[in-house]
Amino acid sequence: MKKNLLKDTIADLEKYINRSSSDFKHRIKHFMKRYNNEFPIKSKIKERAIAESMIYILFRRSLFLYCFDLKGACVIDIHSLVERLLIEHVVRKVFKKEDDISLKLVEKNSLPEIARMLEKLELLGKESVKYSEKLNRIRNAIAHRNPNIISKLFLGGKKITSLDIDSAVDKVDCISLLFGAIYLIMDLANNLQINK
Repeated sequence: MKKNLLKDTIADLEKYINRSSSDFKHRIKHFMKRYNNEFPIKSKIKERAIAESMIYILFRRSLFLYCFDLKGACVIDIHSLVERLLIEHVVRKVFKKEDDISLKLVEKNSLPEIARMLEKLELLGKESVKYSEKLNRIRNAIAHRNPNIISKLFLGGKKITSLDIDSAVDKVDCISLLFGAIYLIMDLANNLQINK
């Protein structure tokens, strides 16, 4: 009897979708618990309002990806949003206008390099630069599917093959990365106000 691999794949996908609706609800509850702990209503009213707006405007898709348990895609989404935002601020601060040449000059740099530029311009603090380095390491490991780096980041260096990458990526704490992105943007916004 000949197996139909595509049919089997679709059947597995249907099983996953049926099973994941309760997982989806669990991840939403987990996110809200961590959000309420990170941005308490009574003590961090301003930060909470800013975070809520940022999630709605910038990181909505990132949150959806996390809730659908697409952690690799979530990390790449957070990284790309942070990187684009920082590129635009370097271009505006250094070149005073956005054009193809200035964008191309800045875009050739990695996220941590761009963050260090903004640190030199006194628009980002050391913690934001450290966060950008961490986010970049995680994003690169996932995007390039590098088993050695993924193992070091998420499994304490345990030997894995490329077939183990997806399950290793499940160890990514996307919520912390999302909150880190929010704090980085708050840092940038505060420094932009100070350095007007």
